[in-house]
Amino acid sequence: MADPVRKQPAGGVLDDDPFFYGSRWISVRLPDGRIVDQQIPLTPDDLLDPQLGDQVTQSDKHFELVNWLFRLLKRHFDSREDIKITGDLKMIWGIPKLSEPSPDVAVIPKIRDKHKERESFDVQKEGTRPCLIIEVVSSKDAETRRNDYENKVQRPGASTMRERSRSTNGPGFRST
Repeated sequence: MADPVRKQPAGGVLDDDPFFYGSRWISVRLPDGRIVDQQIPLTPDDLLDPQLGDQVTQSDKHFELVNWLFRLLKRHFDSREDIKITGDLKMIWGIPKLSEPSPDVAVIPKIRDKHKERESFDVQKEGTRPCLIIEVVSSKDAETRRNDYENKVQRPGASTMRERSRSTNGPGFRST
């Protein structure tokens, strides 16, 4: 869905970097009538409902953890033709006012065609939905991102990420 771009500075996050979360290209009409492409910064809200072509920044640590989780789940479910593991695939829920994220990793059961190439996943058209969504966040943004995700994306009645993480101990995981 989104393309990883610039790495974060070695010394830490630059608070005044408007492009910290990434960027999006939009077409803008100038006063003289010409249309030009302009790069605009992404906000945390944009990460909850990314658009095709958004360029999202990721740290090395984030990329390595997401890649490890993806490969671990893919290997585990490889023999199952009815389960698809996706990475950074936009979820089209078809529910008004609900954000449509591109989670870092998703596990989708009851899939009809595991090998079909997709640019997004339309829950209603596919007739199934993810049973597990994993979003990796930095410790700096964890509480804010968790609250944003739960308030803008999560369906009512679903377990929160905090509740999920309590029961998930293993390599690379930490109870909260």
